[in-house]
Amino acid sequence: MNQYRNMAGYDRRNNRDELIQKIGMLDFALVDLNLYLDTHPDDQEVMEYFTHFKKNLDMLQKEYTTKYGPLKVEDMANGAWDSWKWATEPMPWEVCAN
Repeated sequence: MNQYRNMAGYDRRNNRDELIQKIGMLDFALVDLNLYLDTHPDDQEVMEYFTHFKKNLDMLQKEYTTKYGPLKVEDMANGAWDSWKWATEPMPWEVCAN
């Protein structure tokens, strides 16, 4: 991860930045595992990895949404928001979103 250390606006000490990076890494891993499982559907070991990463991703996405607002428009559907924060909060990928 050292190669990403100098990303503009990224501050690893900031929990928001760290959460969004972990979410991105898990999301990428799940896409990769998904592609592998499409061609190797009987690989139980990889399916266990997929399930493990998916649970972790769901947990981190829930934590992010609770602390900082919705990551996806689908997060607005749970009724936890009193306004349309999707449009008023900084998007997670925006530099200096804090």
